[in-house]
Amino acid sequence: MGAFTIWYFTSYDSMPVTKQNDGTLSGDVILAGGPLGIGTQKNYEVDVYATDGVTIVAKTFVDANAHYSIQLPAGNYIIYAPDYPTKHTYHVSVFSNKNTIFNISYGSGYK
Repeated sequence: MGAFTIWYFTSYDSMPVTKQNDGTLSGDVILAGGPLGIGTQKNYEVDVYATDGVTIVAKTFVDANAHYSIQLPAGNYIIYAPDYPTKHTYHVSVFSNKNTIFNISYGSGYK
């Protein structure tokens, strides 16, 4: 089984938000752990699930630089990252008026 890398940390810098209790979830998407700018994925869809792991609460696509950003109510969420033949489950927390950075590196099993 190949290596699977995920970076996760929370930045406590204030972010402008549209709703009082919203925060931002953002990051970069990289195929098979390549460095930023190499192996980045265009048109990758980031789906954000409720803690039940079934209900999609939001989705967005990465931009031309494989970066995504989405505003969500403060709370806990699940992100799945594909990795053949399985998928990895990650729990992320979004905080009111904060930016949670969650970079996704996936697909190490595809090599």
